[in-house]
Amino acid sequence: MVVGWGEIETEKGKRDFQKLDGLIEDLTETGIRIMVTFLSVPEWASEMGEENAHPCSAPMHDEDWAEFVYTVAARYHGRVSYWEIWNEENEYYFFQPQPDPVRYTSMLKAAYQACKRADPNCTVVLGGLCFNGIVANPWSPMKTENYLPALYEAGAKQWFDVLAIHPYFLAREGVPRLAALVDGTKQAMEKAGDGQKPIWITEIGFAIKPDNVSDEEEQARLFVAAVEFLRKDPQIGPIFYFSLQDWPASVFGGENTMGLITLDDRRKKPVFSAFQSLARPSSPTRGAKELAGTGDASQAVPES
Repeated sequence: MVVGWGEIETEKGKRDFQKLDGLIEDLTETGIRIMVTFLSVPEWASEMGEENAHPCSAPMHDEDWAEFVYTVAARYHGRVSYWEIWNEENEYYFFQPQPDPVRYTSMLKAAYQACKRADPNCTVVLGGLCFNGIVANPWSPMKTENYLPALYEAGAKQWFDVLAIHPYFLAREGVPRLAALVDGTKQAMEKAGDGQKPIWITEIGFAIKPDNVSDEEEQARLFVAAVEFLRKDPQIGPIFYFSLQDWPASVFGGENTMGLITLDDRRKKPVFSAFQSLARPSSPTRGAKELAGTGDASQAVPES
């Protein structure tokens, strides 16, 4: 689940946790283990200044950022143990005005220290990298390659416990493309002396559109194939599906068709049944219990 600093503290020093408190309580009662993704800054805290502020810009002062992260981690200590620091920071849309591995590393360090101060036993997850942190997003107006090696060069290695990627691939590319993306990430990690660290798949999903998935049945088959492949690798941890339901419209490419359920009538698609089956502890492949139990409100679905 995403926790937006910009939504909770619109005015410095005045924080509203009412909505988040209720959501955390509800999810905790279901037994779902929660991973919180810290994302966004308030206008007053933006490095771009209030007049030009963008919610996905870096903060003006890392001290303010760290204080917010600590406050949240301490508030939900015992209920949340997994903290992801940002989302797709190697992508133009999520790190304005442009991806900056040095600046992100500074934010990551501040957040890591804040989380560990609140809970030394928590798990800090690197913000999920678009694709694999190596290749550029072909659909982005700003192409960013080899971001992960640049993170390591900036000193990020010691400031996260788990590396996360979003290895999306097209139907025509198939599992071989997924394998290549994961391998690219692992090679960069090994080169940096970080090859033993776990890798989590904090987003994967498939859009139904002319240049990709043909129908809902193929969407489900691709998801099963992806999970079966990923679970063969002991370095791969939890897998998060994007997303619980179809979005109202396509934003970056097909989000209006990617859900486990439809938006209007909340009909369960074949991919919902596939997810549910794979998430059961009795699922024959490794990691099923992790898949079922680690996620957020939009990614983990309790059995019904």
